[in-house]
Amino acid sequence: MKKKVLTILAVLLCLSLAVAACDTFEKNAYRSMYTIGTTYDALMESAADLYGQGLIADEQKAEIIKLANIFYVSYQSAVDAFDVYLKLKDKESKEAFQVILAETIAKLGNVEDYLRRIQEVTK
Repeated sequence: MKKKVLTILAVLLCLSLAVAACDTFEKNAYRSMYTIGTTYDALMESAADLYGQGLIADEQKAEIIKLANIFYVSYQSAVDAFDVYLKLKDKESKEAFQVILAETIAKLGNVEDYLRRIQEVTK
């Protein structure tokens, strides 16, 4: 499961940073947002599996939920910022979306980092 999560995160990073010459900003943004959501789902599935195996304590579960909620609020802000960009298609809204997207990726990284630390301890 850990390799799956790391692979998804690597893809996420590539998608969020790379801008292919033949793709538009909008396509890359959609792909990034989709990959972020897929990564989040994989992380939460991994956490649920570990909890089901008794490898995550209730306090750790609470921390994962806290970090996941922080991520989710940021993700929704990114969705909203992208909607604003799609309506305005100006430099300011594009830059605002990119900043929020970077923050969202960092918050997803916090969830992944915490879960990875738990997995390392349970080995």
